[in-house]
Amino acid sequence: MNVTEQDRLLTSEEAERIFEKITFEKDCWIWNASVNQSGVPVVKFRGTTTAVRGLMKRHYRVIEARAKACKVTDCVNPAHPRG
Repeated sequence: MNVTEQDRLLTSEEAERIFEKITFEKDCWIWNASVNQSGVPVVKFRGTTTAVRGLMKRHYRVIEARAKACKVTDCVNPAHPRG
């Protein structure tokens, strides 16, 4: 399957629907909706249950460069590496 650049980007409607479920606290983006059985924040995206952190990282094209890992389980800030 060939994924195009457009496939990676959220439409404005998709972004609005996702960001409605996020509370911004200091540096963390706290997910306030569904999580999977492992506690990973997930959202239904184009018909598929998708990890929110991965979706945010693809959309914002972020490389995890922060030295200190984020230990907040529900944080979906794409700039925070998992701790």
